[in-house]
Amino acid sequence: MATLEAQLDTAAKAREKVRAAEVRLSALRLERRKAERELARLLVKLGYAVQGDPAHGGDSAFYTALGYVPASKRHPGRPRKKRVP
Repeated sequence: MATLEAQLDTAAKAREKVRAAEVRLSALRLERRKAERELARLLVKLGYAVQGDPAHGGDSAFYTALGYVPASKRHPGRPRKKRVP
């Protein structure tokens, strides 16, 4: 009987450790999500700053390195066929 109680106690402690780890992981994921959201906002502002800078502009290599498509590489929307009456 003592062995059974010891095993139950060990299992309960392990479950509690897992629950505490899951709570901690959830908090860390929330912290990461907030940090990534703030970083994305900052990168958008940086892109606007580079695009508006006369020394760089929207066609610069730096603008491309930030992940944006330079104005010279942009293509208009898909071509549409003209309707024949």
